[in-house]
Amino acid sequence: FLFRRACGSGRFAIEPFSCYNFDMQATKPRILTARLDLTRINKEHERALSAILSDPEVMYAWEHGFSAADCREWFDRQYARYAQGQEGLFAVTLRSTGQVIGWCGITLQDISCMTFLGGICGSAAETSVCRENSVWEIGYGFAKGFWHNGYATEAAKACKLLAFSLNISEVYSIIRTNNLPSIRVAERNGMSPVGTVIKHYRGKVMPHTVFKTSI
Repeated sequence: FLFRRACGSGRFAIEPFSCYNFDMQATKPRILTARLDLTRINKEHERALSAILSDPEVMYAWEHGFSAADCREWFDRQYARYAQGQEGLFAVTLRSTGQVIGWCGITLQDISCMTFLGGICGSAAETSVCRENSVWEIGYGFAKGFWHNGYATEAAKACKLLAFSLNISEVYSIIRTNNLPSIRVAERNGMSPVGTVIKHYRGKVMPHTVFKTSI
């Protein structure tokens, strides 16, 4: 692992006030932070996460709350990632109460040839991204009642450290240009904007800013 400022057996500090405990060799991978418990999504999480996914205020970047069918597709996509041996999204639970409050994790995301700040895809600094068309993204979403408590930042920082410990040298967050709260989380996670990409979703054109940080 990186960031070897120990704060207890099996724990490593990213910041003076935060300890992160990774148990990624277990049957059920798990991350513990100061306040949060991140575990792979399972059937027991589906009801709570469906309530979050169906909230249009939480899902405003998609411009609609998810239907039951949308939620089912979303869960099945997570389970498929696990089955393929990929990293994926975690359910985020408050350690103090056991309540599921959101999700966060690292997933492979395909990107088309994107426009980089200061140039077009193909610049020498970014040829690997253009060639592979996929990047490791830190994604997150939290129930509205738990916004403005630093939970998204705490979880995202833990997932960044997890990625680096798995020899993923750079991670991204791909965020709607009008999604200011998520942009602030990316910035607090040490990311800077490197470009833009256009996503097409249900007939809508959705500009995204691409944020990146590396070891």
